[in-house]
Amino acid sequence: MKTKMKKIATLLLMILLCVTTTTPVFAAEKEEEDVKTKNAIKKNVTVETVMYTNEEVKLLACLIQAEAGNQSFRGKVAVGNVVLNRVKSPKYPNTIKGVIYDKRWAPQFSVTVNGSLKNKLANYNKSKPEECIKAAKAALNGTNYVGSYMYFRRYTRDYANQLGKGNYKVIGAHIFH
Repeated sequence: MKTKMKKIATLLLMILLCVTTTTPVFAAEKEEEDVKTKNAIKKNVTVETVMYTNEEVKLLACLIQAEAGNQSFRGKVAVGNVVLNRVKSPKYPNTIKGVIYDKRWAPQFSVTVNGSLKNKLANYNKSKPEECIKAAKAALNGTNYVGSYMYFRRYTRDYANQLGKGNYKVIGAHIFH
């Protein structure tokens, strides 16, 4: 919330300065945005901002913890990316909760049926999964390590060979496709 308030305050200040001054404020702001964009490109990361609720953060963070709690931060964000890519797809429900609990063809995430996600949600306030919360927020704020991929599973060489070279991305113990 503080970050949003800072952004709003900065935007209002820029508008006010634009009315009373010339372009140096925008030049500095543009330069900062260019640096962010260049850094994102260097890291092969897509950045796009989206609005979300605390409940969505909690659910996504708990799913990330249940599915990728032992993975790197990048691997955790990637799991969040898969969920959000599905939200954007007409093939899946258009909400985080809808995607996570979707059983149209079969349970999409085994943790929704084996009790793991339910356990993480029940214990969320007792032991907040800080890195998973950060990963969920990063994914929700647009950090994307898997492009438009909508699936992941544990990596095996045989599965990678089935997908074919260039049709997947491996991050930690998971293969994204």
